[in-house]
Amino acid sequence: MFVYICHSIRGDKLSNLKKILKIVRAINLNMPDIVPLTNYFADCLALCDEVKEERDKGLYNDKKLIQSGIVDEIWVFGEQITEGMRIEIDIAKEMGIPVKYIREEVFLASVL
Repeated sequence: MFVYICHSIRGDKLSNLKKILKIVRAINLNMPDIVPLTNYFADCLALCDEVKEERDKGLYNDKKLIQSGIVDEIWVFGEQITEGMRIEIDIAKEMGIPVKYIREEVFLASVL
């Protein structure tokens, strides 16, 4: 199953990227049937979130992936839903893709 991992990047970018790495690692090591999708992770390193055109391109890439038909579910992590996350969630709901809201610390404790 292909699962898009929805997580905030804004704010403490480095801390959020580290959290995403922990989530992806936990999934890869403990959930063999799940393929976590985090294309935005590379975009965060390659594009500048503070430059509107680059942020827009990153969001475009996220939207296209979700709309591609490959995503089976979206798992939403984090305590705050950012503007970018809201866009991803809304697209998923419009497409009938299940959206699961998961408490990060509970998830990590349950799979590690």
